[in-house]
Amino acid sequence: MPLTVPRKARLATLGVAVVGLLAACGSERRSQPGNGAPLSFEVQHGWPLLPDGFTLGFVTGVDVDSHGHVFTFHGHTEWQVPFPEELEQADAIQIWDEVEGILVDSWGANTFRMPHGLSIDSMDNVWVTDVGHNQVFKFTHDGDLLLVLGEAGVEGSDSAHFAQPTDVEFGPDGSVYVSDGYVNGRVVNFSDQGDYRFEWGRRGDGPSEFNVPHDLAIDTQGTVYVADRERRPYGISMGLNGGYLFVVDGGEQPAAPPDRSGVVVLDQSGNIAARFGRFGNQDGQFMMGHDIALDREGNVLVVDVIGRRLQKFNPMR
Repeated sequence: MPLTVPRKARLATLGVAVVGLLAACGSERRSQPGNGAPLSFEVQHGWPLLPDGFTLGFVTGVDVDSHGHVFTFHGHTEWQVPFPEELEQADAIQIWDEVEGILVDSWGANTFRMPHGLSIDSMDNVWVTDVGHNQVFKFTHDGDLLLVLGEAGVEGSDSAHFAQPTDVEFGPDGSVYVSDGYVNGRVVNFSDQGDYRFEWGRRGDGPSEFNVPHDLAIDTQGTVYVADRERRPYGISMGLNGGYLFVVDGGEQPAAPPDRSGVVVLDQSGNIAARFGRFGNQDGQFMMGHDIALDREGNVLVVDVIGRRLQKFNPMR
């Protein structure tokens, strides 16, 4: 039975993937913001300040709350299928002061099997996806569990199950979108209370079909942008007021470097407004950019899953 996608869930999938590919290959149309000056960003050296003896693991998710706290989601178990049964023993979620770059809190020990996506809603609740558990979790800012979607360890494609879900994003109406990515290749919509509403997508290369829907972004008009990882984009985030779409391009992964990992900034017509970052392990470079977020000041946060680090990029005024 064909699925009918509501107008509020208009797709903008292939445009993101195609422009990301063109940018990586060096073919681009460059746009400029309204004042005629090109967008540009520079890495903030020495940020964050890691506590003595602390190292980030395979950090896969990042977002910013309304108080200027940067949340990261990581684990110390390397990706492997089947996923290990053991839970991540250390705190999987870290909270950083965005200005000073210091670690102010952490939680989530002995909870997750394989951390993946992290998103923060308008009430500063923290939503994460665990591809090992096949579940989506909703927590308070301080780590109290509020809601669980999916059945632990059980893969499925119905309204009550996922198969390695990758990310969560929120519509203007407060509804919750889940990219059920690695196996099912679909996007599922729930109410803010976790009630199933509708879904669309399946594996394939046609319209409204995906290989691996890996990350989501939604603009103020309710248009849903889906980053299909196998078409290159790994993570996406909307800029201030929905003006630009920021895409972290994880890059193809050859047997040896160099690769083409970096960030592409697109305007609403899909033109490239800026690019920054490339393959490498120095400041401003990525081994594999995995997720991206923006704060209210326009600073860009990027997590590097292979480089095991978090970086902050400031817009040049």
